[in-house]
Amino acid sequence: MMARILLVALLAIVTLQTVYGGEREKRQFSFSQAATCVQGQAFYRNPQRARSTPADLLKECKSFYRCVMGVVFKLACPPDTFFNVVSQVCEGKSAMTVDNCALDTKADFQPPTTPHPVFNSTNCAATDYSCADGKCVAKELFCNNVADCADGSDETLCSLDDDPLRADACSKDQCQLPDCFCSPHGIAIPDDLPVNQVPQMIALQFDDAINDNNIPIYDAIFAANRSNPNGCGIRGTFFISHEFNNYQYTEKLAKDGQEIALKGVDNDRPESYWLKTSEDKLQREFVTARRIISKFARIPEASMQGMRVPNLKGSGNAQFSMMAHNGIKWDSTMSAPPSDIPLWPYTLNYRIPHRCYPPEKQAQCPARSFPGLWQVPLNQLTGVFDEQCSVLGSCSRAESVEDMSAMLEKNFQKHYSTNRAPLILSMSTNWFVPEHLVGLINWIDSTLAAHRDVYFVTTSQIIAWMQNPTPLSSINSFAPWACPPNATVPVCEEPHGCNLEGATPQMRGGYMITCLPCPAFFPDFGIPDGEVLDA
Repeated sequence: MMARILLVALLAIVTLQTVYGGEREKRQFSFSQAATCVQGQAFYRNPQRARSTPADLLKECKSFYRCVMGVVFKLACPPDTFFNVVSQVCEGKSAMTVDNCALDTKADFQPPTTPHPVFNSTNCAATDYSCADGKCVAKELFCNNVADCADGSDETLCSLDDDPLRADACSKDQCQLPDCFCSPHGIAIPDDLPVNQVPQMIALQFDDAINDNNIPIYDAIFAANRSNPNGCGIRGTFFISHEFNNYQYTEKLAKDGQEIALKGVDNDRPESYWLKTSEDKLQREFVTARRIISKFARIPEASMQGMRVPNLKGSGNAQFSMMAHNGIKWDSTMSAPPSDIPLWPYTLNYRIPHRCYPPEKQAQCPARSFPGLWQVPLNQLTGVFDEQCSVLGSCSRAESVEDMSAMLEKNFQKHYSTNRAPLILSMSTNWFVPEHLVGLINWIDSTLAAHRDVYFVTTSQIIAWMQNPTPLSSINSFAPWACPPNATVPVCEEPHGCNLEGATPQMRGGYMITCLPCPAFFPDFGIPDGEVLDA
């Protein structure tokens, strides 16, 4: 037995020479009965060590073990070094990472397919993270859709689970209306109102430019004789595209109480553009769009509180940072996964209460906290053939008016019979084949006739109700849903049709209709008023 112990000790000394890089200074080691013997591994960490927090992992990172002939030795690295289980040597503390300290054995290491940043490098200041190549970059520059690291590693770990500055889970005690609303699963009713006191809100959302292709459709849907239970006309939200837009009719919609929202200036960009576009580029898109609409539809910029990214391709943290910096209050781009109970809108003070959907969209959702901004998620609709779709245009085409009305009723009942989360029906011009339009109008009329607790409202009116949850017994006095006042400036009867060239040979021209005199050039990036290029 004594000979075996001496042999084991000799082997341990030899291995110490290896792990310390041949350093001659004596190092202490001890026998350990607390650690499991892991056969087939040179050096490893104690599988039973504390690991519930990053601090636990870092604390245990100096110690490592070797099992020789069934005897476990505990070893420790020199001061200011840690044991790198991958390289199997003690290294400078500046290279220590939680990821490495979390590994039990070298075999547990999975080489990254892309360079990953280091979020706890001691080489960087507390305000910075380390790129994979060691360069220190300010924390706020990570996960902003701009490659601030030469190797691009600052944009590789940005999902809801990986972003180093990711938002905390919902804290209902800290999150209070009107500025914050969350629930653990996203299905709770604001203020815990009884469901029979919650108005069933329905938001009709429309994409695309407004022009002769859809004006007759909107006239039919929002006919003067179609009213909510409070006597005010039904309302919807219009995400306006600039090119080919009729700003006279946009002005009319706004003055009739419809909501005008933003969809950027150039909706013809490829989908990939929106996935990784920067905050600066997003600001250029949506702030320019707001200025153009405000001028040529003669409506206040402040009235345009919401937005949607074209093709429902969210831009992650960069999008919501842009919104926060430019006074845009809500977004309705994200899709929620299928569920038996639909989600309510929520603020982005805390982590979003669902996974991005479909799964490949993880990088398009905001991982960080953006206090006070609202997300109005697109709950999955059930189509005519029971398929799932975020917007009506993604559902299968109905073959008859009756099929269309039945499909809408099926989705309405899912909301109305559970938690009465707002039903979002989003559609574009090419969806309006005759069966769909007539089916939609018939369903709206039958729903209003059958229910005194159903309201067709704008997206901003949904948020206004959530900020001040008002029971049905008092809903007729709820000011944000009152009928719109008469316009002080009437919409013109004879607008100007403007066929305009671009301000420079490189800029596009276009056609638009407005009550204002035609500008000199087609409004666009850098020239939103159509007159003078921005400096």
